[in-house]
Parts: sequence; structure tokens; C-alpha cells
Amino acid sequence: MDELFDESHYFVCSKGLKPASMKSNQNIVKREDGQYYLTEYSLKCYAIDFSCKWVALLYAIVAAAMALLLSCPAGWILLAAIIGAGVGAAIGSAMCGDMAAIMRVWVAIKTDAQLGEHNAVANKPGVHMTCRAFGGEITYVPNVNNEFHALVLFAGNTLMTGLEGFMYVYAARGVGMLVTKPLQFFANFGVNYLKTVSVAGFAGRTVFGAWGGFSSYSNSSTEGFHAEEVFTDAGKSFGFAEMAAYNALTERDPQSIALLLSLGGIPGGKNGKDATGLADVRAEGKAAADSWKTKAEQVNQKIKNAVAAAKDFRDRLRQQNRGNGAHQNGRITPQHFNIDFIINNPALFEIFGEAINRLANSNRDNAYKRYVRAKNNSFEGLTNREIQALCEDAWSATRSKMTDIATENGTTIDGEIHHWNYPKHQNPYDVLNPNQLTDPISRETHQQIHEATTSNPSDPWGGPISPDHAIIPNPFDLPVPRD
Repeated sequence: MDELFDESHYFVCSKGLKPASMKSNQNIVKREDGQYYLTEYSLKCYAIDFSCKWVALLYAIVAAAMALLLSCPAGWILLAAIIGAGVGAAIGSAMCGDMAAIMRVWVAIKTDAQLGEHNAVANKPGVHMTCRAFGGEITYVPNVNNEFHALVLFAGNTLMTGLEGFMYVYAARGVGMLVTKPLQFFANFGVNYLKTVSVAGFAGRTVFGAWGGFSSYSNSSTEGFHAEEVFTDAGKSFGFAEMAAYNALTERDPQSIALLLSLGGIPGGKNGKDATGLADVRAEGKAAADSWKTKAEQVNQKIKNAVAAAKDFRDRLRQQNRGNGAHQNGRITPQHFNIDFIINNPALFEIFGEAINRLANSNRDNAYKRYVRAKNNSFEGLTNREIQALCEDAWSATRSKMTDIATENGTTIDGEIHHWNYPKHQNPYDVLNPNQLTDPISRETHQQIHEATTSNPSDPWGGPISPDHAIIPNPFDLPVPRD
């Protein structure tokens, strides 16, 4: 038996922006949950109507065209198109509800099921309702079952309509440039396409792909997640430029042709100007390649940092005296000496951050850069003495730079900063970690801390620190050194 439609079912119009549920015109027969069944005369929607897309698109085009005539930059023109689409969507929804509703005709009428004086409507294959006013075909979408889902689709479709209006306006400009300034047209095309294959461009493609998959799932005529269908549509949306070229060549699809023309119409040069030739294209190609190189370096750096942190954590666990753990009575902490770590001292932490940033971005090689390179390489091939010297140099350079910055700010840093976990060669990953660097202290207090925390009373400064008093500081990402 065909499923009877009721007020909980959502439908989508082929020329609309928002899925909508229909309001029943009878109050005699309802489901157990209180939803009334629909009849052939249930023509109006609950809440926001389907909203005619052509109205939103028209407003988007007009708004974008006006912004272009006012010589606004492309970003402002895009914003105008999106705002225009939003206004048009609101007007289109009012038109649907007030004018077009009476022009709707149910196709899926179930003549053998009457609700009062009218026939019920049922879920049959194909179109379920038509709109004679604007020629739209209305069908049931089983995967949309609440108003929030419908509103998300409405917002997304409105945004995409704004982008479409933006595209048509620049496509028109592209036609003019292709005729009068073909060199600049193709330069714009090359630059704008290359922007879509940069890291930022792939992020944008990913958003389009995700929306394409979500829209495919939501508008499916069959219930459930159909992976092949969803991922195919997501892939097409991700490769929108390539799909446009394919469809333009094989099917002469007008929308695809417009998209390609818009790539040549959107200014591809700097400061909102048109690209002028191959030099701009080559520059954009290099920028796209560099963006991927930088991203690869960042990912590689994060992997190395994670590996280093894992090794460091493992080593600390091995050093921990499980019989006299970190929570044993008598454990010494900075609070015993009325001090804290730099990370908790905003003024000092700001100076510290500025110091390491200056060292990282220096045009010259320095102890900080050598330390970070060795740290990222897990100090491979270095002896304990070499690691100690490397760490001492890095800290000395940082401490000196902190003094310079404090002087610039009209302040001073009086005292010595203690590395809670010592010696440095046994804790090399945290030599510049403000989560274990103390506030400045006097030499006397520094001596007291070493005597209280050492595991080797005969050499309190050499240590190492007793596992009873050692800490496992939170990781801290150091700025990447400038090449």
C-alpha cells in the first residue's frame, strides 16, 4: 500500500530554494502523533514556502551588476550578489505562499482513500505535485524530516544562488573582454583557475564538495544514505571548474559556459585589476605551488613535534619513580618558593614570546634556529655534551633578547630564570618551554631550589632533578625559524 502523505513530510520544488511541509486542509483524520493527513486540496506550506529561485537569482544579478557599474571590487560585488539573493529569496517565498499556492496541482492522488470529502495523496514514484504558475515539479524528499534541516538547505541554496548571480554578471563582463581584450581575458582565466588549486582554493573546493554531497543526500528521492550517489555529486562539486569545462565541451551547457566565461571576467591581477599577461599567470602558479610547499612543511613540522613530544613523554615516564610518585608527600613545587612559571606571568610571557619570535624571524642564523633544527631532528647524532651546549646557547640567546626587549619597554628583568627540570641535556625538548621556566629569582633562591630538588646532593647543580619533584610540562609550540 502506498504511504499516505501527512504534515510531517517534506517536499522540494525543482524551481525552489527550500524544502517545505504542507498544511492539511482537513482536521478529521490524523496520525497517532497528531499530524493530519494531506488531501488533494492541501496546497499551502507550513512556515516558509518553497521560495522561487528565479526571483532570488534575478535580485542577485541586479545587485551584482549595480555594484560592478559602481566599480566596486570583486569581493563587494560578491557580497552584493549574496545580499540580493537573500532579499529575492524572501520575496520569492512570499510569492510562492500568496500567489502560486492556488496554482499547485497534486499528481499523486489516491482515489481509493478519501478523507472527508477529498481524496488523500500518496507517495508514488515520480512527480507528486506541479506548480502551474512557474512550471515547477514538486517531489517528496524523505531524507528531510525537520524544519532545521530545511532551513539549512534554504540558507545554502540562497548562498549558492548569490554565487550564481555573481557568476553571470562576471560572465557578461568576460564576453566583453574576450571580444575586446582577449589577452587579458585569458590571463584572468589562468590566474583565477590557479587560485582554485592553491591551498586556499582547495579549502574552497572542499566546502563546495561538502555542500554538493549534503545537497545530494537531502534532495534524494529515496530514503537513506546512498554513498555512490552522494560521493559522486560531492566529487563533481569539488571539481566544479573541470566539470564546467567538460560539460561545456560535451553538452554545451549554458551554465558551465557562463562559469568559464566568469573566470576570464573576474579581475585576476593585484589590487582588483585585470591580469595583463603570462607574467601574472606564472606568478600565481608559483604562489599556488608555494602555498602547498608551506602547508607540507607545516604538517611535517607538526608530525616531528608530535613524535618528539611522544618520545619526551616516554622518557619522562621511564624516569618517574613509581614507588615515590609525583603525588608523594614532600614533593617540592614552585609554590614552595612563592614563584610560578613564565606561562602564568602575562607581562613576562609577552616579553618571552617577542624574544623567540625575533630570533625565529632574524635574517641571520642564530643559536635559537640551530636549537629548533636539532629539536625537530630529535637531536639525532649529538652527544650529551653537544646537546647541553646547544641548549645553553639557545637559552642564552633567548635570555639576552628578553633583556633587550625589557629595556625597550622601560623595564628590567632582575634575577635568574630557573629550568625546573634539569640538566638541560636530559630535558632538551623543554629548554624553551615557558611551562617549566620560572619567574626571575635570586641566586640564593636558585641555589635553594637545586638543593631541594636534586637527586644528587653532592652535585645539586648537575642533578638531575629527582623524579619526585620533576614535572611533565604542557607542550609549547615554538615559532618556526625563518630560512
